[in-house]
Amino acid sequence: MSRKTIPNGQPGMTPERMLVLISRFIAKHGYSPSIPELMALAGLRSTSAAHYHLEALKYDGRITWQAGKQRTIRVLP
Repeated sequence: MSRKTIPNGQPGMTPERMLVLISRFIAKHGYSPSIPELMALAGLRSTSAAHYHLEALKYDGRITWQAGKQRTIRVLP
């Protein structure tokens, strides 16, 4: 049985799992993760994979963020 894999990411990494990682990071540190920190948390090896998940979450209205700016990820209620 094969598992769905995002290129350069953990097997089964989904935008929903990414949202959980972001929420936990913010709860622990009080600020949002940088892209490199998010990549490390999620086991991603490319910024494009991280951006893919962030864009999917943004499109779904789950987060806001500004590409190219540091620590702008905000989880929406």
